[in-house]
Amino acid sequence: MSVLTLVLALAQAAPMPPLASGEAPRSWRDQVFISPAGEPFRAPEGQPYPVVTWFNQADLNHDGKLSEAEFIADFQRFATVLDADRDGIIEGTEIETYENVMVPEVHSGATLSYSTEGEGSSHGPPADSQPMGAGKYGLINLPEPVTAMDMRLNGRITKSDVTSAATYRFSLLDKDERGWLTLAELPETYAQGHKGQVRKRRRR
Repeated sequence: MSVLTLVLALAQAAPMPPLASGEAPRSWRDQVFISPAGEPFRAPEGQPYPVVTWFNQADLNHDGKLSEAEFIADFQRFATVLDADRDGIIEGTEIETYENVMVPEVHSGATLSYSTEGEGSSHGPPADSQPMGAGKYGLINLPEPVTAMDMRLNGRITKSDVTSAATYRFSLLDKDERGWLTLAELPETYAQGHKGQVRKRRRR
């Protein structure tokens, strides 16, 4: 079975739970994690940081290792959530809903006009810069992780774009090229290390 076939099978088999943001009122005290695919996960202060929720959801066989195939399947699953009209393309009002309703954190000190992923690009902001937008809450410093998948800069994100972004972002996290990730070895997000500062800015 090819990797692509496995990815498609995993994506189809994976349940599509309610969005992590849910319908509950948001509090400035909520902890926020934004997955590599751009999906928001929120948890009240005092609960485990919600990267745990994301990892357990993406680790489909629950073996404690997130494989590249599972990682890509997680991207494709969330892309299906964003693709409201089910035409296979994320665009227009779907992106606006993501940025303004689902993950308003992308506007937190963020500049949304930056290089997208792909060969020859800067892959978003420099790794050593202070994170902006969703970059504060993610494992990878991307102010807007969904529009960063727009390889052609035409406002349309295809399934192929989603797979390419997932493959590249997995390579950034899998520094030892083992083909899998563990929860314990994932980098800490900026929000985890700067809790007081991030909460203070969000409260204003």
